[in-house]
Amino acid sequence: MELIRDTIKANADYAKTDKVGFIKSVQETLAAQQTSEVKKQKKRLAVCRKRFAELETIFKKMYEDYALGKLPDKRYEAMSADYGKEQDALEKEIAELQSSVERYEDGSGRAVPEDEEELCKVLERREKFRQNYLKRKVSGKQKEYEQHYNEKRKARLAANKAALFEDGAVLGANALAPVAES
Repeated sequence: MELIRDTIKANADYAKTDKVGFIKSVQETLAAQQTSEVKKQKKRLAVCRKRFAELETIFKKMYEDYALGKLPDKRYEAMSADYGKEQDALEKEIAELQSSVERYEDGSGRAVPEDEEELCKVLERREKFRQNYLKRKVSGKQKEYEQHYNEKRKARLAANKAALFEDGAVLGANALAPVAES
């Protein structure tokens, strides 16, 4: 637990001291992960296409054997159904993989983080909120806020619950009403 805590703290300190560097390292890591994932998808796509082509060849040979009377009707139908299912599944997977690879290559599928300046503003704003929270916590104002919030939350939940029961009573009455035939 200490190791995890220290790692998180080190990352948080790095993000505070060198925001632009932190953003760039996150972007590089994301790009590397995406590249690795796309390579896996391309390999799988090649395997699927190869198997799809093999199934086409099998279908042709199987049909020839069936047409020449070398393959009984039942056997042909069973094999045709099995290979057909496999081919349909491969067709779907090929389409999904192809789409994913094309999105990456077009650049539209990449996880492009926000503009660095915008991201820095967001990080600064979060840090400001965090600092204010810590100040409220030390001064005791945070407890007051939480109590006030919890009271509002409980009131809102009670109101929602009451509304639900009112709607339930209406639904229950409608559920018992006879259904008119058309």
